[in-house]
Amino acid sequence: MKEMNGKMKKMITNGSHIIQTGASASLAEGMVNGIDHMPTAFLTGALTHIWDLFLKTGNDFSERNMSTRESVKVGALFTLTAQKLNENFESQKSLRTDNFFEPNQFERSSFEEIAEGALMVCQREYEEKKIKYMANLIANISCDETISKEIASQLIRLFESLSYRQLLLLGMVGVGQTLPDDYHYLPKKKEVLDGYNVISIYQELLDLFHKGLIRDIDSNIVTDSTQINLRNTKVIGIGVLLHNLTEITSDNLNESDHIDRMRTLLQVHNYDIPDDLSNINIVLSENKLTVRNRNV
Repeated sequence: MKEMNGKMKKMITNGSHIIQTGASASLAEGMVNGIDHMPTAFLTGALTHIWDLFLKTGNDFSERNMSTRESVKVGALFTLTAQKLNENFESQKSLRTDNFFEPNQFERSSFEEIAEGALMVCQREYEEKKIKYMANLIANISCDETISKEIASQLIRLFESLSYRQLLLLGMVGVGQTLPDDYHYLPKKKEVLDGYNVISIYQELLDLFHKGLIRDIDSNIVTDSTQINLRNTKVIGIGVLLHNLTEITSDNLNESDHIDRMRTLLQVHNYDIPDDLSNINIVLSENKLTVRNRNV
């Protein structure tokens, strides 16, 4: 079993400063103190192999020139990913059994490539609230054999291109919402969107349309932000994967201050949101969009 080098330990310690949960902070402390202080799954074989690969990638990454803040972000991602892997294990989610963790002709596994990509993204990421969603993405890809290395790489690049607010908007659209009837055509009736805050949010939504992550349910072409009918919008394609693998719905609705401001600006009311958001996945069936419990 590989050991964590000194620079990596420092990154983990620094990263614990921006980790919000006590469980993550405890895990960070355990990793720094040695493998014996980590959860049982990392010791008994269930997560030993992936831990070795992740640690190998982390040790190598720690040798790069990074600012203090970059070190904090990389360390936080490392800890949060380990925590999510352990949570998946405790939820009876098995690691994939294909060749995702096996070395290729260059003696490097697909997981190591994807993990390095995630670390690079978070090193440069200035919106630090995105880091926990990247951790969810990497951990969940590690448990889903339907996600090829190519799709995983695409998801990481896509994740990097989205703002934190766009991730929240993706989650809001994913759960579904009901707008007042007179708001259905409000932007078109007014010809302009009132207020730079509203305009900014609609521009973020328009970018999600252009990226092919959301679309109008009736297949109306959206080329301008005033054409967006939010109550007639759904998550599609690669957006569904990004939504489900980041578990953006489960977490983002707890970001009450940010979400409430957007709801107010968009005049969104009467959200049809389940009481338990801990296991929400989007299910696509023909033209119907529903949500279901992730464990069903």
